[in-house]
Amino acid sequence: YTTYEDIVYHNHFPAESMEQWMKIQVDRFSFPVFRLFQSELETVYEEKNMSMDNTFRNIYVELYKNFYPNSVYGQQTVLGSVEDLKTPSISKMVSYFKNYYVANNMALILVGNFEPEDVKYMIDRHFGNLRSGDFPDIKPQVEQAFNGRVVVKKKLSPIPIGILGFRTVAKGVRDDLILQVINQLLSNEQSTGLLDQLSLNGKLMFAQSILDEHYDMGASFIAYAPKPFIQSLNSGEKLILEQIDKLKRGDFSDDLLKAVVVQKQKEILLGMENADFQVQLIIDAFMSKQQAVAMINHFKMLQHISKQDVVRVANKYYGDNYLVFQSKMGFPKKTKIDKPDITPLKPQNLNKQSVLAKKIANMPQPRISPNYIDFKRDVYSSDLYSNLHFYYTKNKLNDIYSLRVKIGVGTYTKKELQLVSEYLNMSGTKDVAFKDFRTSLQLRGTDINTNVDESYFYIDMTGFDSNLAMDIHSLKDLLSNTEENQTALKKIMKDANMEYKFVKSDLSMQSRALHEYAVYGAESEFLTKMSKKEIKSTKIESILQSIKDLLTYETEIHFVGRTAVDEVAGLMLDANIFAPRLQLSTSPVYRALPTLSSNKVYFMNNKKAVQSHIKITIPSEKVNIRDRQYINAFNKYFGLGMSSMAFREIREYRSLAYGVYAYINKPFKFTDRAFLFGAMTTQADKTNESISVFLNVIDSMPKEDDSFDQFKKSLLLSVNSNSPTFRNLSQYVAYWKRQGYKEDPRIQENKTIQKLSLFDLYMFHARFVLNRKYVLSVVGDAKRIDMETFKSNLGDYKVLKFKRIYKR
Repeated sequence: YTTYEDIVYHNHFPAESMEQWMKIQVDRFSFPVFRLFQSELETVYEEKNMSMDNTFRNIYVELYKNFYPNSVYGQQTVLGSVEDLKTPSISKMVSYFKNYYVANNMALILVGNFEPEDVKYMIDRHFGNLRSGDFPDIKPQVEQAFNGRVVVKKKLSPIPIGILGFRTVAKGVRDDLILQVINQLLSNEQSTGLLDQLSLNGKLMFAQSILDEHYDMGASFIAYAPKPFIQSLNSGEKLILEQIDKLKRGDFSDDLLKAVVVQKQKEILLGMENADFQVQLIIDAFMSKQQAVAMINHFKMLQHISKQDVVRVANKYYGDNYLVFQSKMGFPKKTKIDKPDITPLKPQNLNKQSVLAKKIANMPQPRISPNYIDFKRDVYSSDLYSNLHFYYTKNKLNDIYSLRVKIGVGTYTKKELQLVSEYLNMSGTKDVAFKDFRTSLQLRGTDINTNVDESYFYIDMTGFDSNLAMDIHSLKDLLSNTEENQTALKKIMKDANMEYKFVKSDLSMQSRALHEYAVYGAESEFLTKMSKKEIKSTKIESILQSIKDLLTYETEIHFVGRTAVDEVAGLMLDANIFAPRLQLSTSPVYRALPTLSSNKVYFMNNKKAVQSHIKITIPSEKVNIRDRQYINAFNKYFGLGMSSMAFREIREYRSLAYGVYAYINKPFKFTDRAFLFGAMTTQADKTNESISVFLNVIDSMPKEDDSFDQFKKSLLLSVNSNSPTFRNLSQYVAYWKRQGYKEDPRIQENKTIQKLSLFDLYMFHARFVLNRKYVLSVVGDAKRIDMETFKSNLGDYKVLKFKRIYKR
């Protein structure tokens, strides 16, 4: 990925493949061949088009222009302007590579299970000859303080939005850590911050604090939305400044500060479980010209932050000189680019290999010991009583537990559960109101969050093992003694109103809603959800009854931690959270696929769209236990990832889309039909060509015989990379056991892959994809699409309006 400040090439690979990996990397950074310049330039056009269709991206670009007028952050975007893309220069790109891709401007960061001394020797042997260079000196950039309250007004959003911008400091210095704490004192995931109270109490639609951290400077942005029609952006700003003044006076509780610090410490501990987090930590150290240990010590200073520190830093940075960015209702003008006259690439010599490729292919094949899951050894499971299933996994890394309660009913059966989930996330108990309840949890480092999908209701709780008994008691209190919070109900209603306005301007959401209707008709999730009218008429008594009813369904409890298994089981039983008799769940839900006698095509016109959003579903047939062993291999070969046939044909060879994917799903039950789903976004005037190529790829499945052996090796070597983490191990086991598996299904799948041939994938494609009818949906600008061709070539054609596919 590319940011304003660094370019990062991110890889996941088995430690056993270290030697091969290094040989490839040294070659690409020493002798690159830019043979895809023309096609990739057109791909960046598509990425630019995507950005112009994104409301929040447009706001962010305009905010940066005005907040960082003297530095690179405000003077250009990472993607560049449309004019930049119209005048490309391969010579400048080569020059950039020669200037900056030099050893003394690069860091190699490795995180994984390997012997450091062995790897150091390998690095020296392979990377030791990378050239150094005298890359251009980049002068430090300086932004001047704002002169008082500087106001910028635009029309960029479906509802009025305000952003206040304050200059702060670079990432990694002491005040930065205090600013991170201040950021959470203002707004946090538990909604206990000073700004959170404004939205929870109905004074603003929403308010959120966002730190914008760079390695040379920084900002604190506070975004908010006033109540529509009855409140101005200026009056909303006044409310924000009142909360900031509280911060500057120290007018907040000691408990809130302690709670935020504990939460931040837990956040870092959880992050350290993840290799990507560790990599980013070292990137930050490298870019800040610090040692990685200094970044870790930086976080250790959290426990020493006092109220005096917060008051000092708040007064220092949240002063009278700041930017006021106001976006009123409106939509920016979009530059709509005509597609260039590019001849598709016709790769030559696909059957030939370079000298390096042959060397790597002939290197000794690393031996991978697959980390399969042992259902009995790795996860303990039992029933606490009938239909209350308990799963336990030992945490060997730290003393943070995670507990997931997975209840076997969702919005498909009870649509009001979406409302219940949102209500619980904004409620306390009858004895302790929301803010105090959440703060008491934060003080212990505990989170409780609820979520729901069409099949299940989830209650997630994390905290420290030492507090588990108290936390389970708090969970019981929340569910059985829920606060009657009329303010929360009003906020949910207002949020639903705001969501509707944003969905009406968000192409990706419109595309989802259109395709849901195209495939499932009246059973679309956007039509079966609660309407604004239904939410408004809901009484709190009804919500409380729904919570009680919720606890009568078959439930899984997944615990990961250090507390002994018997103790956890005992605490859950003693809490008596669930009904003594639980009704059998019918989840997960399966919505019947249509039986098609002809192809179906649905179109929705959006005259503001730069891109067309294209989705396709091909209903297939039942996938038995044997067929499932081929699905992952087929998906990777055909439509998932940058090596897939779909990606190569559509992006790499023809530059028709920035991203494209397609896959066959695995329905839970072996008796349910599978389907192929594919999606891409493309410039409006490429719509017909893109669909034609996509359908051709789906129908013909291009093949590359000589790369198939490498593809197979890749699948076999990546078995451990795709293993569940210890935090979600038991959820995989529970899912597989409910399907009837007695052991990790990947064991048999890998045996199948070892014998896999390209012919097997073609037979699979012939059975499940070839010559089947499809449902196609497109959201785009009809004026920029050859609609006559579109209507006549694809199937039974229907035009829909937004109000038909989205329940208001």
